[in-house]
Amino acid sequence: MRKFIALTSALLLLSSSAFGDDKTVQLDQSKTPTSYRENLQPGSKVLANNVNAQFISTATNNAVSKEQKAPRHKWVGIDFSAGVPSGASTGIVVRPYFNWIRVGVSGGYNGAAPGIIGSLTLDPIPFPVGITATVDAGHYWDGKLVGVSKSPTYNYDFITFQPGLEFGSRNSWRLYFRGGVSWLYYNVSDINSVANLKDNSIKLGDINGNAMIPSFKIGLSVYF
Repeated sequence: MRKFIALTSALLLLSSSAFGDDKTVQLDQSKTPTSYRENLQPGSKVLANNVNAQFISTATNNAVSKEQKAPRHKWVGIDFSAGVPSGASTGIVVRPYFNWIRVGVSGGYNGAAPGIIGSLTLDPIPFPVGITATVDAGHYWDGKLVGVSKSPTYNYDFITFQPGLEFGSRNSWRLYFRGGVSWLYYNVSDINSVANLKDNSIKLGDINGNAMIPSFKIGLSVYF
């Protein structure tokens, strides 16, 4: 019976403290044992308040700890790559909000002239090894092959679709290998210098065309 009265009183004290009741629990001390009356001092309520304060503090610390453990979203990085027909390129890659989508813009060089490349990559698998899908679109300006004395002048636009295999932490860095197909739209000019025709009255016109060619790219993206 004494244990039941003690347990009931402790629960009343905790309930009063939890709901902001500043009134001290009053019991008929004449009906309680002398040994238990000593526990009905103001200090009992202080003990209950301390227990509640410790509980709140522990819950708060756990919430803060979980928040600190969550990885920070790294939304911008640098990309280095080389491939065909995209050439060698360096640029900026951005993940606006989600980890599984990347948008990039790069400056490139194909051995003849500078160019610009835009890309969109879907990276849905949050594992150290992931399968991706990338679409690139780019343009290279007029240029001649370096080291070739009689090179024609050419430029081209391209659109590329490449599935890929990527390695590394999706939130920090990715090493990727991609292969697919490209649609090439090209213009070749200054053909007379290559043909070396003896009859100067013959003028060869520019060549314009399009082609579908295999493509590949290897690169590394690092996020900050």
